[in-house]
Amino acid sequence: PAGEEPPSFGEARRILRADPRWKAVDDVDERQRLFGLLASEAAQRWHEKRKRRAEDEDELAGKRLRSRREEAEEEFRAVLAEYVKAPHEHTWVEARMLLGAEGRRRAPADLDEAGREVGFKEL
Repeated sequence: PAGEEPPSFGEARRILRADPRWKAVDDVDERQRLFGLLASEAAQRWHEKRKRRAEDEDELAGKRLRSRREEAEEEFRAVLAEYVKAPHEHTWVEARMLLGAEGRRRAPADLDEAGREVGFKEL
């Protein structure tokens, strides 16, 4: 089946025994050599396809993470705007105190302390 590693020579011999193309090559060593070449190419294509799929999945996961982070930063800015009326007049430590326990509880869980500080400084 497509998308899988090629079978071993023994499996291929069993599967292709009745195939006229298999029978067209009389020499067993030549069959094995040809099979090795084709299997190597197929395995390389399979590995490249697998690598591309993993890279695509990593890229998609990165995009999702960035999107969640951006949403969390926006949500945190809204919480900051509600609790800290003049953020430019305060340091991060002062802003944290102004947020209080309730404001920190309402801050998005996806955003760690460093992310919150960065979000504050970007205001």
